[in-house]
Amino acid sequence: MFLLMTAFYTIPVNIALYLQENGLGDSRMAGFAMAVMTASSFLTGLAFGRLNKRIGQWLPTLSLSGFAISFYGLSAYPSIVLLFCFLILNGIAFGILVPSIMNGVTRKTATSSGTAGTSVVTSFLFAGQFASPLLTGGVSVLIFGPGTANIFLTLAFGIGTAAVLALLAKLISPNPSEQD
Repeated sequence: MFLLMTAFYTIPVNIALYLQENGLGDSRMAGFAMAVMTASSFLTGLAFGRLNKRIGQWLPTLSLSGFAISFYGLSAYPSIVLLFCFLILNGIAFGILVPSIMNGVTRKTATSSGTAGTSVVTSFLFAGQFASPLLTGGVSVLIFGPGTANIFLTLAFGIGTAAVLALLAKLISPNPSEQD
């Protein structure tokens, strides 16, 4: 959850700079971009129950893939129309990942420690927000060099790697219904 929140908060932290660096807009446009991304997260969160019933076992892999694609798109295609498409995709991925993580924590913890588990997950929301500019900015400079697009590119590769690992884990691990 900490790394997810660190990645997620790169958008609010960097979107105004990204828009300015690419000549795509000003602070009003940054606010609108954030509103669109947040709305897509909200709407996806509302639909999470239905999504989980239909494709639950693949949700983490799909959402990590969407997250990676959105960050790659932001890094490679500085266009206002594509910006909004990639932010919507980012919001959808986030709207799937957070409830998936919360579901996993509550399923894995005993009833008595469920509150403690969700409290730890929630604290990572704030830790990720704090660490986002420090970690993503620093790591991206070391790998690709300075620039907001390079921050997004770093996240695309990192999250893309996580998506591939999640896919491999899903394909390699036995089906839970077969274990009974």
